[in-house]
Amino acid sequence: MSEKRSDCLLVTLALMLDSSGFPKSSQIFAGNISEPKTLKEMINGLEKKGQKPTSLNHKKQPL
Repeated sequence: MSEKRSDCLLVTLALMLDSSGFPKSSQIFAGNISEPKTLKEMINGLEKKGQKPTSLNHKKQPL
């Protein structure tokens, strides 16, 4: 959502949590990047670290 302000930068904070609700990873993206793109980038980053995300919801289904 655009606030039409030139005095503040818009950013997206991506935060991935484990099944207990504790942060696993976080990253700041430019505010003009779509959320599906940032999600894919976060998942790829976790996989490169050897951590396979198991779910995007509470049912713990493999991605």
